[in-house]
Amino acid sequence: MNTNYLTVSHGGHSGDIVYSIPLVNHLSSLKNVNIRYIIINDRMAEFKPGVIHPNGSTIMNRNAIEFIKPLLLTIPSISEVLEMPSKNLSPDCFPLDFFRDIPTVDLGQGSIALWTRKFLGIPLDTENAWLNFKKLSPPGKKIVCAFSRRYRNASIDYNFLNSIDDVSFVGLPDEFQNFISTHKLNSVKYLPTHNSVELAEVIASSDLFIGNQSFPFSIAEGLKVNRALEVCELCPNVIPSGHGAFDYLNNAALNNILRINGFDVQKNSDYGVCDFQIYV
Repeated sequence: MNTNYLTVSHGGHSGDIVYSIPLVNHLSSLKNVNIRYIIINDRMAEFKPGVIHPNGSTIMNRNAIEFIKPLLLTIPSISEVLEMPSKNLSPDCFPLDFFRDIPTVDLGQGSIALWTRKFLGIPLDTENAWLNFKKLSPPGKKIVCAFSRRYRNASIDYNFLNSIDDVSFVGLPDEFQNFISTHKLNSVKYLPTHNSVELAEVIASSDLFIGNQSFPFSIAEGLKVNRALEVCELCPNVIPSGHGAFDYLNNAALNNILRINGFDVQKNSDYGVCDFQIYV
């Protein structure tokens, strides 16, 4: 094992941390070192009034850090994951999210995974999978979905999920309750996961993952499973790319995505399909 280390830090949310993995892999390969990954635990969160986030006043609290650690430790380039306040970071620690301190950067636009590429001028591979988990569940057409309470597109109606046999929801219990009550769902089941590895295994075992701009979607993006992103035009900073990438702004587009992936819901929907969709 390589005993040389590069220490890096990140002070963003869990999804931002997952999107930093391509940069971590690039740095590890470039310098031929293992990565010591530090998660900053005292960066204060700033949300607009009415925005709900489970981590509370800090961007990453203890529960969130402990939850994501197992996933990071599956990355071959990462040998250690620590947490500490920003004041304890050493001067030679490389900040993976340095762009947060650049006043002209609009963090609500572009692609989170590629923000560093345009500042550093380096090749980042975000088209291919940077997470690797095998399917665990037996064969069958399965949808897994996850929707946080922020970054939502309120125009999408998900009641059609009642017509699909095997649909599971991952995430927090209150997110699940909000989702099924909003869309009057009675057949979607909740799948609790105890850590990020369990979450990744469930997502990897899906035939289609549907979600908004959230931590679970960042995992789906890293896995390159078939995935459909509910786009929030107020903060469009997640852009699916590579194999299995879809996104949608309305139910007609989502219906097309479902049909392409083998889920026929047209007889149960009034939204139709987009006329310009080409099927191959």
